[in-house]
Amino acid sequence: MWINTQSDIISKVLSPAVRLWLKSQVQHTEAMQLHIQGHDRQILRGYIPAVRLGCEKAIYQGLHLGLTQVQAENIRLNIGQILRGKPLKILEPIRLAGEVKIEESDLNNSVSSFILSNAFTDLLIMLLESNGLFDIRQELENYRTNWEKVQLNSEKFTISGNLNDNHDYYFPLKIEARLQLLSENALIIYPQKITGLNHWSKVNLNPFTVDLGEDVNIKNLTLDAGRIDCLGEMVVKP
Repeated sequence: MWINTQSDIISKVLSPAVRLWLKSQVQHTEAMQLHIQGHDRQILRGYIPAVRLGCEKAIYQGLHLGLTQVQAENIRLNIGQILRGKPLKILEPIRLAGEVKIEESDLNNSVSSFILSNAFTDLLIMLLESNGLFDIRQELENYRTNWEKVQLNSEKFTISGNLNDNHDYYFPLKIEARLQLLSENALIIYPQKITGLNHWSKVNLNPFTVDLGEDVNIKNLTLDAGRIDCLGEMVVKP
């Protein structure tokens, strides 16, 4: 980790506080580089002009990320409490801008995580509901959904697993679809094939959109063989 040496407050107080805060947010990270921009007068007012962070192999809530490079500007912190040894807190929403590269192996290491597993199940529900199957959430309550594998190709992805009912019968589950960026905060999914319960195979596979929310702003999303590259911004709230 490297820091801006122009400020004693940065090197002796703020950098260790940021380091502890980052460790509280991620389970693991490697090759971390941290650059905090600012002068003592700004920092004593609780204002950080800019922070740049780069790291590899970060794990956030079970999600394995590849190379991550982000920058945030105009950050307001509880500097008075930090100087008294209290934990760092963000006082106002900040916008993170940067790039994340995720390998297929990262996704497969994350497939059982709460965030990714729920995201895949939500994707399955949206796919079926957008093609005329309603009450699908209620139907899935009769099964345990186990996602096991992700495959990435050019503009196409495949996620597979199984459904397990109360009698321990397993039904293979697979979704094949193309993915494109529709707008800065929406994706469009073109489902190509779905395997699961028998009546699912009869649905029309129409495209549908996924709204990412107003706090997300994706500039570029590339899905290639074995890898996802994402360039964009997101808002982090206190």
